Amino acid sequence: MRISASQYQWIRQFLQPRILPLAGVMALAFLGTALSVLTPWITRKIIDDGLIAGNVSVLQNWVGIMLLVAISAALLTGINRIAYVALSSDMLMSMRAYLFDHLGSLSPGFYLRWRQGDLIARLDGDMGEVQRFLVDSLLAAFNSVLAFIGVIWLMLLLSPQLTLIAFVLVPASVLFLKLMRPRLEAQTRRFRESSTDVSALLVDRLPNMLLLQSFLAVTSTRKELDSVQSRYRDELLRNQVLGYWVATVPALFNTLATAAVFIIGGHAVINGSLTLGTLIAFASYLGRAAGPVNTLLGLYVAAQRVKVSLARLQQLLDEDPAASDPVQPLELPAGHGKLQFTKVSHTAAGTGSAPLWQPASLIIPAAARVWISGDSGAGKTTLLHLLQRHADPAHGIISLDSVALSDLTINDLRQAILLLQQDAPILDATVRDNLTLGGTFSDEQLIEAMNNAQLHPWLNSLDAGLDTRLGNRGARLSGGERQRLALTRAFLRQPRVLLLDEISAAMDTELENRIWLTVDRLFTRQSLLIVSHRRPELPGLSHELRLHDGRWQLEALP
Repeated sequence: MRISASQYQWIRQFLQPRILPLAGVMALAFLGTALSVLTPWITRKIIDDGLIAGNVSVLQNWVGIMLLVAISAALLTGINRIAYVALSSDMLMSMRAYLFDHLGSLSPGFYLRWRQGDLIARLDGDMGEVQRFLVDSLLAAFNSVLAFIGVIWLMLLLSPQLTLIAFVLVPASVLFLKLMRPRLEAQTRRFRESSTDVSALLVDRLPNMLLLQSFLAVTSTRKELDSVQSRYRDELLRNQVLGYWVATVPALFNTLATAAVFIIGGHAVINGSLTLGTLIAFASYLGRAAGPVNTLLGLYVAAQRVKVSLARLQQLLDEDPAASDPVQPLELPAGHGKLQFTKVSHTAAGTGSAPLWQPASLIIPAAARVWISGDSGAGKTTLLHLLQRHADPAHGIISLDSVALSDLTINDLRQAILLLQQDAPILDATVRDNLTLGGTFSDEQLIEAMNNAQLHPWLNSLDAGLDTRLGNRGARLSGGERQRLALTRAFLRQPRVLLLDEISAAMDTELENRIWLTVDRLFTRQSLLIVSHRRPELPGLSHELRLHDGRWQLEALP
């Protein structure tokens, strides 16, 4: 299997820190393997020197040794299994966490291009395939090589002629697998893609079941599911058939070699040139040799499958982060969210070189309350994404309290400039977890913030209070409760600039007015930038930033 330099470096960063635990597991495997290969040799001694020779004392001694070896091997295997599982699971968690962090650095545009089900399939299935190959296959190869060397050495001691016969067809198995490699790799890729299609469809449709029910689309969606499942079934069957032949043909070669060993070895026993115990021990070693040989041949097959998984993961790793920390970051001075745009222009994704706006220069005063207006496609949401550095402007500089955004770390920037989305996403977690989102706040702080957002009657109505789970995507919340919970999140963090992206778009007038009063009460010292198709009824609205015909126009409001 050939992998790229970037794939090698990515794999190496997970293996290198675990060299010592890996060496420990391999040492235990070596001891276990060494003990296990002694059993057929002891069996030969029991048969030839004990049973056939009629020596009871020798028989008892060798049986005792066999039991001691078996118990020791069992203990070593148990210890090794625990150590291996700990190592394997730790590596899988590290790899998945690394990829999750990488996904967390990508722009919102990435998530518009990729299906959720596809991402989950790669994070779960493909990541697991790579991890199993790196740890399971590495240990399996080590054990197999050790066992194979030990078994071959003992087989040669028993009968060089039978050893040659036993392995004469191994090159044929290797050649067969090499010829099957392109088909196996292509089939694995088709199977993974068909599995991803099923996951992606379910992830997209299940959260929208009410929509499907309301528009009588359950049946048509079921037919769509039948279609993708049919493709998955076909690819699964092809995968199974191909896997069957890949496993069966080498096994048939092994069976032919075993049959030849028994015919030739049987003649030798009958002629008296080979003892019965030696033939039985040789046959046992031959069976043990088949395992390592099949494992090593299976690794060749697994390598082709993991090559597909690596390529699928590499597609995600090749996505460039939206922004990165500066080499020498600056700290923000004291301030209340003064924003300055100096000759800022930007190119919309997918529009080539066409800029969204002409170079714009303006200053938004600290603690201003600005309504951002403009037609659909004018770049209002894009402007908010630039302020959080989900992208950097094609040209120009954006500054916060006299520090360029590009001179701040991503963490410092997003603590200072916070974005609230239109749909106010809610996690399937407790009220507390939805408010803290990894931050550290006491229950008293959470309750005080909820009181300020007028959520205390709702909180008091919950049986478990802050420990109440909110259900899938906040199914237990009304629209007003959802937005107030989102505003409470922001209030707890006290940003300098709060970006509000169409947060009242789906509300009736009464609810919208209540939400704006909540905003007015919670955020008195911050700059507020509000994207809305109609003028928000927010007390103290100070400016309108109008985006029209590729130009910005900032006007003070009466």
